Amino acid sequence: MTQRRLAYVAAIATAALLIVAALGAMRGARPSDVVLAIATAFVPYAGLVWWHLADDARRATHIAIAIALVAGLALVCAPPLLSDDVYRYLWDARVLRHGIDPYAYPPTDPALIDLRDALHARINHPDLPTIYPPLAQLVFALADSIAHAPWSMKLVALIAHLATTLVVARLAPDRAPLHALNPLALEEAALGGHVDAFAGLFLALSVLAMARSAWSRAALAIASATAIKLVGMVLVPLLALAPRARGGIAIAISITLGVSVLAPVSLAGHARDDTSGLGHYARRWRGNEGGFVLLAEGSALALEGLGRVSGAPPGWIRLPFLAPVIARVRGTALDPRATMLAPKKEVQRPTSFETRHLGDLLARALALFIVLGVAIAHVRKRSAPLRAARDVVLALLLVAPQVHPWYLVWLLPLEVASGRATGLVWSASMLVAYAPIDVWLVSGTWQEAPIARAVEYAIVIAVLCSEHTWRKTRSGGAISHGTPCSDHLDP
Repeated sequence: MTQRRLAYVAAIATAALLIVAALGAMRGARPSDVVLAIATAFVPYAGLVWWHLADDARRATHIAIAIALVAGLALVCAPPLLSDDVYRYLWDARVLRHGIDPYAYPPTDPALIDLRDALHARINHPDLPTIYPPLAQLVFALADSIAHAPWSMKLVALIAHLATTLVVARLAPDRAPLHALNPLALEEAALGGHVDAFAGLFLALSVLAMARSAWSRAALAIASATAIKLVGMVLVPLLALAPRARGGIAIAISITLGVSVLAPVSLAGHARDDTSGLGHYARRWRGNEGGFVLLAEGSALALEGLGRVSGAPPGWIRLPFLAPVIARVRGTALDPRATMLAPKKEVQRPTSFETRHLGDLLARALALFIVLGVAIAHVRKRSAPLRAARDVVLALLLVAPQVHPWYLVWLLPLEVASGRATGLVWSASMLVAYAPIDVWLVSGTWQEAPIARAVEYAIVIAVLCSEHTWRKTRSGGAISHGTPCSDHLDP
């Protein structure tokens, strides 16, 4: 059998196994069985990565999109077994379409009791206001205008996924099929209905614009990604790859638009205080984290040592010099004590902090500095935009305190276009993050297995190091960084 035929067999087999996953979900299979079917789809997908669709690049992309569309529609018709985010999306849309600020009230607020319907009971974290920025809200409203049902949002997300494939085809024409048929990307869009598919789309558009020296369009795309998910902000420093004057203008545009779209999230309704949805997400939520564990544990140990010096009890640290600052920000979104307290709970010593909670907050700041450092390093090297953006988003995911499987949708378009393997391997190993899902559905408790997470990240780091070593060897010890405005993107 020729390589061309093998590639087509691999593409069709990948789609077929995803359809099997969809049929299983429709017939009431356990979520873990659905995950297993999706994981199995990575076997033929690996063959597709190896053989490629050896057609004309444009024709191969269209064929891959057609195959992905068939599998995607099957997933759209299946219930969203692996995530309940879509119910929050539909609730936000329902509130917005009734002319009510979706940031003002949590779903459990009595003010919204007349809007409750059959989907209301499935909303996650119903006691918290929404965390999704304005453009995401418009996407939800668009889906809700089609139908107030999960399939409408899933269909819209599938369209975003396929549109992203077309952008990847502009960045790397021969690799676009690998994005269209990536089992995780396709599942998170068409089965989960995650709005992250739009974030991935705008991130890819920003890189395409930067590669073509269209810096204003790049700034607009980055701001749009931020208006979907805050991930867009990490690419703002890369606008400095532009010539000085144009780069400054692009950064100003991106920051101005980004701040304007974030204002509703940070200022409206309950988001004015420390019990906002965004506040909880930014300061407390953790899950499937990798490098962040090391940052948090290291920060907590350092603070524990300082606490002993300050005479604080074990596990605590006293920072009396912060008293004036804490008094001014008390009860606001900037109150650092909100990290260690449940809503409305008070402490006798407002300048005393538990080292594990303050260490967690410090680790989040360190993670942001690491991502910023990666971005600045690429700006200094004048790297090609695609490589720089891929590395920045990868760094973000490696040190983030929360890494849901659908977050990889941000990375995969850039990973495929740049010809890298780490993100593709991670998209397969990431499925272990769904291991607790059966127990969660029964008990409501999400209990991660540390060994599974260790295996997931060990694989990712091993592939990343091997990839770097191979590229360094191939280039004779010096890795080329490309040029920031080149249409030829570093393979």
